[in-house]
Amino acid sequence: MSLLSVVMFDSYRGLNPLVIARSIYSTIAPYCGMVLLLCVLWLPVVFIRTFIVTQAVTLQTNLYLYLPRAVSIYLTLVAAHLMGRFYWRYREKLNWDV
Repeated sequence: MSLLSVVMFDSYRGLNPLVIARSIYSTIAPYCGMVLLLCVLWLPVVFIRTFIVTQAVTLQTNLYLYLPRAVSIYLTLVAAHLMGRFYWRYREKLNWDV
């Protein structure tokens, strides 16, 4: 919520703990759903990186080195989209008046 707040306020003013706490409290169910979805989306990256670290000696190609990075970049874009969509959908409940 703090990342979304800083981006929407376009300043460090978005890091105000009162604003963040009030925003989370006013949208608690959808916010928890979004956080859970983002955690589930990042699980494949964690598993891929764990596999690469444990099998680093036997891998001979660079594809295994770039695959987690590519997936991480893609999932970062998906996360940014989900946060923007969250703000767009719940902007009245957040009451940020940006």
